[in-house]
Amino acid sequence: MKSVEKKMIVPTSTRWNSFHDALSRISDIPAQDLNTLCTRLDIRAPTEREHLFLKEYCSVLKPLTVALDILQGEDNCYYGTLLPTLETLMSRTLALQNGLSRMTANLPGVIVQAIRTRFAPVLESSEALLAALTLPKFKVRWIVGAERREAARALLIAECRTLPRDEEPANNKNREAAAHSSANENDFFSFDEEEEDAMSISADSEVFEYMRSGSELEVLNRFPPSESCVYEIQHCHTIQCTGGEAVQPGRYCAFPQKKQTLR
Repeated sequence: MKSVEKKMIVPTSTRWNSFHDALSRISDIPAQDLNTLCTRLDIRAPTEREHLFLKEYCSVLKPLTVALDILQGEDNCYYGTLLPTLETLMSRTLALQNGLSRMTANLPGVIVQAIRTRFAPVLESSEALLAALTLPKFKVRWIVGAERREAARALLIAECRTLPRDEEPANNKNREAAAHSSANENDFFSFDEEEEDAMSISADSEVFEYMRSGSELEVLNRFPPSESCVYEIQHCHTIQCTGGEAVQPGRYCAFPQKKQTLR
């Protein structure tokens, strides 16, 4: 609309985020300009209270829209992305509670509780945790608390010890890394840098070296597939979604471990 120098967004039925984007565009219009626009269109203008509600609603839902875009990605989404995305989504949503009016004060808690209920099997899954730990982008950086990070490392080490070292690696032809992540995704996954803390080393040296390496997916190339338990774990975890099941890990050994459509 020329009067507000913005183009309105029409929501589509195939993309939930478009509804949020449409509301955000409206809420970003100053109240006075929005009133002028509504007068020209001969429709009722939102009250000051309604305008505030729209702004807060869009603010609280913003992390969810970013998470949806990440999980709907065609190229960069692996099973190991799911758990860090859910955990980060919940923490970022709860962080928005301060400063909200009474109209939306309970909304962050409701969203987080719904996520915990819907994705309880994933949040409690050791396979989902292992998949996240063996994705170089995440490792333990997304885990809050030193004790939880140490427990996650111990789980990875224990899993590595159970894997045979002399098996022929599966076909590696699809093992390619996406070169870039979206700005929204990089901003969404902004973790504090992990402090250098001591870690027990024995046959666990590979995990130790892996944890010290970079965050690019190409890092896995530095660990020979025939010997690397890190590669084996990441290689064998895929995601399978069917009917009533939200997410179901499978053992298809197809790398990269792209997700199927979340329903």
